[in-house]
Amino acid sequence: MKTLLVVPLVGLAISFALPTFAQQTNTPDPQLRQALDDLFKRETEAYNNNDAAVVAATFTEDAIFVTTLGPFYGREAIEKYYADWIQKGHFSNFAIKYDPNSIRALGTAGNEMWADGEWSLTIQAQNGPVQVHGYWGAVKAREGDTLKTRFDVSTPRPATTSTAMSSTTTTPSAQTKKEINFSGTHYWSGTPKVFQVDPDRAIVQLEIFGVRINDSGDGPFHGASVHIVTVVYRSKGYNGDRAYETWTDKDGDKVIWELMDTPPGASSSPARLIAGTGKYTDWQGTMEFTLQYPKSFPEGTMRGIYREVVRIVAPQ
Repeated sequence: MKTLLVVPLVGLAISFALPTFAQQTNTPDPQLRQALDDLFKRETEAYNNNDAAVVAATFTEDAIFVTTLGPFYGREAIEKYYADWIQKGHFSNFAIKYDPNSIRALGTAGNEMWADGEWSLTIQAQNGPVQVHGYWGAVKAREGDTLKTRFDVSTPRPATTSTAMSSTTTTPSAQTKKEINFSGTHYWSGTPKVFQVDPDRAIVQLEIFGVRINDSGDGPFHGASVHIVTVVYRSKGYNGDRAYETWTDKDGDKVIWELMDTPPGASSSPARLIAGTGKYTDWQGTMEFTLQYPKSFPEGTMRGIYREVVRIVAPQ
């Protein structure tokens, strides 16, 4: 993913007048780190109390929260997202931590920072407790004496069947599966948004919309609409990105892919299917894709083509 998307996006960010990086430290001051620890304490208490309003209150009013279901804009939408999840299953044992090496100060005022890390949670589902683990990356901003989340990207690790669930449900190993292989082309366009943090740093958000066509002219996801959300953080000595891709078929059912890092020396990038809705529930899969730019596009916009080779394992 980094080779294919970061390079054009970095070039794009530079075209928006990113100057040469200054030689300066980007380590947050100890007070900002303490504010992050305090934020985690509030989040942990809110999750374990199953209080969607208090969880949402840890976000800024204009926050953007990117999940495997797509982006949610603003505190009200984020609260509804959490309320829906809490209604499906009781939360407990929430824990969150950050990678100390990921912390970056944003701007010169000392009021914003970037960090990423891991989270874990127990959800009491109908068939028993389910352990969920995942990763996050976020921009945290100070509001008065309180640190809140302004931008957050969160993704779960692939779920495994727990002992509690396997006693009452059919595990994937006990199901009959079929393998589906196909290739296709995804035509897309998008308009990036560049958030200039300061002269040395920028965050680029790109929403991509398009449609994909299978080479066979039929089959799964032929004619499906495509929505990709990509976020890139650009600074001296650090480039990071996260991207998620949703395919929606004519019935409104979806599959969600996590686009992953490009292996060194590889000509294509991998992706993994992390969730499905409707008839695609419990589908698993991998994808290899390459990015092409067949023609130039106006400054401030992007156009491209993905060539995709897809392998799906579906329960019958």
